[in-house]
Amino acid sequence: MKRSFCLIGFSYFITLFLLPSLPENIWIYIFGVFVFIFFILCLIPRFRREKTFLVGFLVCALATLASVLHLKYNILPIENLDGSDALISAKVIDLPYKKYGKYNYILKINSIDEKKVKPFKLKLSSTEPLEVNVCDNIKLPVHFFLPQSSSFFNSKSYYRSQGIYILAFAYSHSYQEIKTSENFDIYDVILKLRTKMLSLPKYLFIDHAADVMNGFLLGDKQDFPEDVRTNFDIIGVYHLISTSGIHIAILSQFCLWIFKKLKLSSRISALGSAGIIFMFMALTGFRGSILRAGIVAIISQLGVLIFRKSDPLNSLGIAVFSICLFNPYAAVDMGVCMSVSSSLGILLFEPFVNKFLIKKFKIKNSNENKALSYFISIISVSIAASISTFPLSAWYFRKTSLIYLISNLLLIPLATVLLNSVLTLQIFMLLRFPQLFVMPVALVCGITTNLIIDIANLLAKVPFAMISLNYGFVTLCTALSLILFGISLLCGGGKRLIRISLLISLILHLSGYLSYIVFNYNHTKLAVINLNDGMAIVVSKNFRKALILCINEHFTEHSLNEHLMKLHNYKFDYLNVIHCNTQNSKFLNDFIDVYKPQNILIPQNLDYLPNIKDAEKRLIYFNGNASTRLWKDIEVETLEVENREFSLLKIYDLKFLISFSGGDVSKLPEKYKNCDFFIAGKLPAGFKSIKTKNIIVSANKEDSEIILSKLFPSENSLFSTAHNGNVYIDVDYENKYKIRRFE
Repeated sequence: MKRSFCLIGFSYFITLFLLPSLPENIWIYIFGVFVFIFFILCLIPRFRREKTFLVGFLVCALATLASVLHLKYNILPIENLDGSDALISAKVIDLPYKKYGKYNYILKINSIDEKKVKPFKLKLSSTEPLEVNVCDNIKLPVHFFLPQSSSFFNSKSYYRSQGIYILAFAYSHSYQEIKTSENFDIYDVILKLRTKMLSLPKYLFIDHAADVMNGFLLGDKQDFPEDVRTNFDIIGVYHLISTSGIHIAILSQFCLWIFKKLKLSSRISALGSAGIIFMFMALTGFRGSILRAGIVAIISQLGVLIFRKSDPLNSLGIAVFSICLFNPYAAVDMGVCMSVSSSLGILLFEPFVNKFLIKKFKIKNSNENKALSYFISIISVSIAASISTFPLSAWYFRKTSLIYLISNLLLIPLATVLLNSVLTLQIFMLLRFPQLFVMPVALVCGITTNLIIDIANLLAKVPFAMISLNYGFVTLCTALSLILFGISLLCGGGKRLIRISLLISLILHLSGYLSYIVFNYNHTKLAVINLNDGMAIVVSKNFRKALILCINEHFTEHSLNEHLMKLHNYKFDYLNVIHCNTQNSKFLNDFIDVYKPQNILIPQNLDYLPNIKDAEKRLIYFNGNASTRLWKDIEVETLEVENREFSLLKIYDLKFLISFSGGDVSKLPEKYKNCDFFIAGKLPAGFKSIKTKNIIVSANKEDSEIILSKLFPSENSLFSTAHNGNVYIDVDYENKYKIRRFE
């Protein structure tokens, strides 16, 4: 049996990846099915000799059993704390961070209500900062709750993949007892070193540039600038700040180059490189994607030590098995999945792509054309990784970048320079080297960082740099293209057939896109986005978009960002902010800075938003009532009644009444009460006076269930973003509307 470690690792990984999509109560039966198949195959001589299927099904059975036991003994006892209040004693085991007005802490729980428990991880949120530092011990009362999944994001699986099975929030002004840890712990030392390294660039650079450097070197995304993050996402280079295989490859090559210059032997160089890679893995928190790449690199270096060349596929199998051994849910971490599929694609496809490109560019000796060979290697690696990650990326993210090849070609060389120079700068500053050594390296870091930011910003402005795969015609054209390529391969797969299939595929996608534009011209699309706590209504027409936004304390922005990214090529004409508390003002400022709406209409009481560029040109304050005509046949009226906001959106002759925070609709003018759609964040008093055909509830799940219970039974069509996901409505110029789909 060849490549046994590859077979074991990937059988284990794929089983654990697929298992969470099935109900947990049937996992034990799936284990029984795998065991049954294993024993049946044992009775067949052919399979006993070959052993591949025997080992595969045995590993699948063991993976399923490991998941069942992990669920029973590690997850369910912790999830039983849901809804309870308790006094916890815990240790801060990761860097605290603030996001959208909430302070977040990763803790390791040691006791609950003064009783020792098996230690487990917890994410704690608080509206006020806790006076703790990393590695401190803390005792405080909390409320436990489970992460709430939605139709667009499985929060429970995400947190389980991070080893977190329950969340908690700290009560405001609650009693806290904080103690500094006095026991020596190597992990505490590493965390404090990471904290120090994150702070060092800020002594020399402005926060914006320093945060980009920290993102590249240590994968720190908490403070990474939103505008740069969005641009990276659009142009397809987000992996550069995800601490994955590319970071390990660059670091490994840099270390080996240094050791070679020091004239060290290959074995000492391999040992030193393996040690530095392990240290880097520790500094980045042993995240799944970096763990996979690090293990493969260390195995490769250990092969040099014992004078044996490691098999890349076996090494990858060992890596994925090691990642999932202690936490079966690591297999559903999208970072790990993308990293594994990328590595697999590079191993399987890169040699063929590289050979093809070398032949096309007629390179006979790579030593004579080092620059061209280097760029060809970047292109071939990017193509190979994209081939393998595209199906997973399309299924999960529902978008793709059309310029990722150009982006990678331009930014990977710069990322290599930045990663190596920032690492060198960190070492110089930690060891207190003289300024004579520090400043030249800092100059390289600054220039490279600004170049990367400027190039990413320029590329992100390219029309259709990123396209959404959420449209039906894209799915249909992609499916037809795959069928065409499949037929061409079955018919011999000659170059001519492949080229014809590629040409037909391009024609299909182009004609599909053009027909979509033609048939949807002058059609208005309205999307009610699920924010959990708050409301977002996006109106789009003919490559223009507008947003009505109400942000409450516990809102979630993921679905809104996803939808706006889908409309990336649309001009953002109008933003109407109905409500935003001070805790979420940073989010709103970042949002405006990233998406750059042309006109911003906000209430007079939101004058605490200081960081809006060109405010005198773009910002309009209103007090109480406002009326805006978006485009030719679309108008928005905002009305305040007893400190409660209402909006009336007119699309052609259709009326959409929007109630953001309750109030009393009986006091509204009659033209507001007669509408085609009633959209409610909270159910207002006198709602029975509203004459409508459709009601959409946009609130969290608990509030939605209360509202729906009051509305049911109803002659109106009822929809809920908490239960159905985002609600989409298409309106044509004849006042015909269609609720297109949910997401």
